[in-house]
Amino acid sequence: MLNWSTYKGWDAGVDRYEVQRKEADGSFFSLGYVGSNDTNYTDKITELNERPHYCYRVVGHRVIEDTAMAVVSVSNEDCIDLHSWLFVPNAFSPNNDGLNDKFVTPGWFIRDYKITIYNRWGEKLYESNSIYDNWDGSYEGKIVENEAYVYIIETMGIDLIKRNYKGTVTVVR
Repeated sequence: MLNWSTYKGWDAGVDRYEVQRKEADGSFFSLGYVGSNDTNYTDKITELNERPHYCYRVVGHRVIEDTAMAVVSVSNEDCIDLHSWLFVPNAFSPNNDGLNDKFVTPGWFIRDYKITIYNRWGEKLYESNSIYDNWDGSYEGKIVENEAYVYIIETMGIDLIKRNYKGTVTVVR
């Protein structure tokens, strides 16, 4: 979500604002336009998982009446740094009640992900390389017993930071 102040330098005001995103090569890409009274824009185009740093600017456009001339004013760039993040719950309940039925580890700006789940004897019960594949609490087609299971999660964020998460998750039914 981008927010800005209205442009106050022109007596006649602004006809519209154009929101632009800076590309990796330094050029700017037009994301879209909003009306003269709008001061915010939600970027629904950019996949915020390609690089850790994004810059935006706003261009005010004004057409001079009775002429073919247009005037523009370009704002300063505003940049954001994206930081990877992962939440790991400590319990879930695979009982098909629609609430916390899977071991879900939601995250933001995760590029690479690997999860492995072990029982107390070190036997591997589950493994996945996708943050979207969630453990349903089963092993060989059967729901596991109510107890704690060891997880090891390895991530690489778009900020190029590697993180390892190790702990236990309790199955509760």
